[in-house]
Amino acid sequence: MNIKNPWEDILTNLYRMLIIKPRPVILDIGTGFMINLELLLNAAPRESKIYSIDPSLEVMDNAEKRFKEEILRGRVVLKRASAEEIPLNDESLDYVTSAITFHHIEDKESALREVERVMRRDGMAIILDWGRRGSEYSPHTAEHLENSLNELRQLISKRFEVRLEKNFNDLFYFVVFTRKA
Repeated sequence: MNIKNPWEDILTNLYRMLIIKPRPVILDIGTGFMINLELLLNAAPRESKIYSIDPSLEVMDNAEKRFKEEILRGRVVLKRASAEEIPLNDESLDYVTSAITFHHIEDKESALREVERVMRRDGMAIILDWGRRGSEYSPHTAEHLENSLNELRQLISKRFEVRLEKNFNDLFYFVVFTRKA
C-alpha cells in the first residue's frame, strides 16, 4: 500500500498551475525519497528537463535505478551535490523546486544564494517544507522545524520577491518566489 504524504496533491496542483513555460528546465533540490521528482515528472510538461541533486550517494544510486528510462531519454539528470554548491550554470533554470528538504540544509543562506545564481531572471522557485507540526511525520523536533521555517522565510524575504506563501495549520508550508526586479 502506497500512503500519500499530506502535501503531495497541493504540490502537484501548484506545479500544474505554475510550470507553464514551454520546454522548462527545472531543478529538484534534495532527491531524497524521490517523491518530488516523481511529482515533477507527472505534473511538468513532457518536454521538460529536470535536474535533481542530493549529496547522498545511496540516494543517487536508488534514483538511477528508479528513473532509468527518464535518464536515458534525457528528461532527468541526476547530480550528486549539495544545495550550497549547485553544479549548474548561472541563470540556466526556469524553475527551482524543493520539497521537505530545506530543514536539512545547514547553510540556508548559501543555498538560497545558489538558487538565485542558477535561476533565470524570469525564473521561479517553489519550496515546500514541514511546519512546526511536521514533527508528527518526521524525526525532527517541532522547535527545529519552526526555527528552520522562520530562518528560511526571513532569508527569502531579504533576497527575493515572495509571490505566494501558505501555511497549512503549521503542518507544512510552501512559498513561491522570484528574483527581485
